[in-house]
Amino acid sequence: MADTGPEKKDVKYKPIHNLSSADADSGITLKAPNVISVPILAAAGVLGAFVVVLLIWMVSYNMPITANGKGVIYKKPKLFSVRAKADGLVSDLFVDVGDKVEKGQMLAELILSNRQAEAKAALTEKDLASKSRALAYQHIPDQLNQQIISLEKLLETTDNSIQKQQQILETQQSNIKKYKKLLDQGYLSEIEFLQYQEKLVSYESTVGQTKGKYNKLLAERASTERKLRDSINEANSRFANASKSQEVSLNNLNYAKSLAATSTGQVIQISSWEGDAVSKGQELFVISPTKGKLIGTFLVDATNSGRIRTGDEVIVSPQSSPSARFGYIKGSVTGVTDYPTDSRALAAYIGSQTLSDVIYKKGESKSPLMVNVELQMKNGKPVWIGSKGPPWPIKSGELASAKITYQLRLPISYISPFIRTITGDSNFE
Repeated sequence: MADTGPEKKDVKYKPIHNLSSADADSGITLKAPNVISVPILAAAGVLGAFVVVLLIWMVSYNMPITANGKGVIYKKPKLFSVRAKADGLVSDLFVDVGDKVEKGQMLAELILSNRQAEAKAALTEKDLASKSRALAYQHIPDQLNQQIISLEKLLETTDNSIQKQQQILETQQSNIKKYKKLLDQGYLSEIEFLQYQEKLVSYESTVGQTKGKYNKLLAERASTERKLRDSINEANSRFANASKSQEVSLNNLNYAKSLAATSTGQVIQISSWEGDAVSKGQELFVISPTKGKLIGTFLVDATNSGRIRTGDEVIVSPQSSPSARFGYIKGSVTGVTDYPTDSRALAAYIGSQTLSDVIYKKGESKSPLMVNVELQMKNGKPVWIGSKGPPWPIKSGELASAKITYQLRLPISYISPFIRTITGDSNFE
C-alpha cells in the first residue's frame, strides 16, 4: 500500500460553554471566530470621530447669516459733482482724472450758442438804448424848451392883456354906477342903461375868456415841462433796463460756459470730453475729498428690513481687488434706512448721479435699502481679512460689494424646532 502520509486526527470543537475541566486537560484546541475585520473597525472609528467632530461643530460654531449688497467706497463726507449749467459743447478741458483741484478752479469751458446769441442781442439792445438816450438829451430838451419859451411869451402877453382888460372893466363898472344914478334922476333912459349893462357883461365875458386862455397856457406849459421830464426819464429807464439785461446775459454766459470745481479734492471721474455735446444738468465731473476716512454706501434687498442694525459686522470687496485673491476689508454698519430708497436719493447722499445709476443697474432689487458702512483703518490703510491687501491703494469712488452679517446661528438650530427654541432662535424668520 502506498504511504498516505501522517494520519489525520479528527479534531473536535466544542462550544466554550460546554467544555469541562476534563476537556481542557485533554488538549482540545479552542479557536474564536473573526466577526469584525480590522479595516471595518478603522472605518467605524473614523466615522465615529467625524460624527463627534460634526456634533461639536453643530453646537459650538456660530454660522454667519449675511445680506449681500452693491455700492461704492468713498471718502467722507461725500463726493462732489460738477454739472453743465446749459446745453452746449465742451470746448476745452483743463484737468484730467487723478488731478488735484482747489474749490473754484476752472475744470472746463463750454461753447453755448444760445447763451452767446442772447448776450449779443442784449448788447445790441443796450447800444440802441444808449443812442436813444443821447438823442433824447440832445434834441428833446431843445424842442420842448422852445415850446416852453413860446408859451412863456404867450403867457406874458396874455397876462398884460388881462391887466389892461381888467382896468377897462373896472372903469366900466364904475361908469355903470354913475349911469344908474343918471337913470334914477331921469337923465338917462332905460334903454340906454340896458345898453351900457350889456356892454359891461360882454366885456366881463371877454376878460373871462382871456383868463381862461391864460390858464390853458399855464396847463400847456406844465404839460410840456412834464413831457420833457418824462422823455428824459424814459430814455434813462430804457438805457438802465438794457444795461441790466446785457449784464445779466453776460453773467449768465460766463457762469454757464465756465465749469469750476465745487470742492477741493481729486478728480475721480470725467464723463464728457472735448467736442462732446452736453445738456443742462448733465454730470460732467466727480470730485472726491483727499482727506477723510473711507466709508461705503451699499444697496441691499428690502427683505432685510429690520434685520440689519448699527454695529453689525461687514466685509467689503472692492471691484479692483477680487476677494478670491485679496480677501475682504473689515467694516461695520453705521446706519441703515428704514424705508426703500431710489436712485435720486442715493445720488443726493453719495454726491454723484452717475455712480448712483451704475449701482442701481448692478443691484438686483428695485426697492433696496441703503446701508452705510465705515471701513476699519490702521495707520491710514484699510484692515484686510485673508491677506495684506493689494499693493495698490483703494481709490475713493470705487465700486464694491459687501456682505453684512446680521445674525450668528448654530447649525444644529436647523435640525429641530425644539432645539431651535432651546438655542434662542425660535423667533428667526
